[in-house]
Amino acid sequence: EQLEESLNKNGKLTLVVKNCTVELAERIFGGLEEVDSCTIAEEGDGLHVEVGYGFGSDPAEEIFKGLASSGCVITEMHHERLSLEDIFLRLTEGEVKEEALADDREDGYTPLFTEEQEEENDDEAEEEEA
Repeated sequence: EQLEESLNKNGKLTLVVKNCTVELAERIFGGLEEVDSCTIAEEGDGLHVEVGYGFGSDPAEEIFKGLASSGCVITEMHHERLSLEDIFLRLTEGEVKEEALADDREDGYTPLFTEEQEEENDDEAEEEEA
């Protein structure tokens, strides 16, 4: 099930768009069939957009046409695709962490901090060392 999810959402397209409102961008991206997910944030004098898409598809041309026909200007566009190796590593790393947590719980161990809190503490310690 996790593998299927990872394979279905293995591509990400990051864009910076100018001359476009959030509402217009939502309408354009919402109407694109190949787009699985989309986050839009105002950034500086434009929009920062992250688009998730499925295995075997590439919505870049569709996105370009939709934005251009609305008078929007794409100033940056970057593709990021997960390889099968990346997907495998993400899946197995997650399984290893979950197994370790389950073993700890069985042994009666309760963590004092969440993983996020531990990362914050590590970051603070690194800053103090610098």
